[in-house]
Amino acid sequence: MTTAMLLFSAALAATPSQASALGPNVHVFTPDDDMKKVAETVEKVFKRQHHRQFGPERQAFLFLPGDYTKAGTLNVGYYTQVLGLGADPRAT
Repeated sequence: MTTAMLLFSAALAATPSQASALGPNVHVFTPDDDMKKVAETVEKVFKRQHHRQFGPERQAFLFLPGDYTKAGTLNVGYYTQVLGLGADPRAT
C-alpha cells in the first residue's frame, strides 16, 4: 500500500476527534456534513489565503466519497490542496 493510500485510509477512518491528528490545517468533510458549513469553512480559508501567494500557511480539504454539489461553487486560494478520497475520481 502506498503512503498516499495509507493517508487516505486513515482519513476515511478518522472520527472528528481523530481528524485533528491530521493537523489544524487539514479539514475532512463527509457527505453527511451540513453543506452550508462546508461552504463557510472553505470560504473562510479562501479569504485568508487568497492574497497570501508567498505566505507560510498551507491548507488541505479532504472530501470523503459522496455528493457535495449542494455546497455550491467553492473558491480555493494559494497553497490549498483539495483531495477527493474516493477510489475513483467520479466517487467524490
